[in-house]
Amino acid sequence: MARKKADKKSDKKSGAKAKATSTDAAAQADSAARSAQKAAAKAVEAAKAAVAEAARLAKQADKAARAKVRDLERSLDKLRKRGTADGSTSTRAEPADTTPEEATAAARAAAAPQPAAAESAPAVPKKPAAAPKPAAAKPAAAKQPAAPKRSATEASADDLAKKTVAELRAIAKERGLTGYSRMPKAQLVEALRG
Repeated sequence: MARKKADKKSDKKSGAKAKATSTDAAAQADSAARSAQKAAAKAVEAAKAAVAEAARLAKQADKAARAKVRDLERSLDKLRKRGTADGSTSTRAEPADTTPEEATAAARAAAAPQPAAAESAPAVPKKPAAAPKPAAAKPAAAKQPAAPKRSATEASADDLAKKTVAELRAIAKERGLTGYSRMPKAQLVEALRG
């Protein structure tokens, strides 16, 4: 009987220890949860600050880009006015809503020196034409027919396929084709062959 009492006493002590251990574990878990919650709150605040900073920087970059576009548009307008004042007229109107890259490319193209057109001024002979001298008689077999020279605009189908879109558009412009600026390469090649 004394043994049973000792066993009961021992069971009560081990139960009390287990209860104390589980209470300590619960307290530690609760403390860890509070720490995790505080860390999560700090992370949320840091994320909000990062989003606000990103929005501020994006707004600043947008403002700078818009200012650059306005500057480029002003430069382009000046170049157009200068070109009109020089007597050259632009037949192509620029779209009102251009990207900065398009405006930059247009400004560079407008600022580039324009080649003089060969057809614009008639050729003036420097000396009066002399009477042709009689040619010495040569055997007919010695003379080979000259191969026809091809200009840059006259290219074979294989040559056309090897050219870049920019080169094809230049050829199309020389030949007076319309709508070439919106054509893809295959369509340009086909139009130039025909």
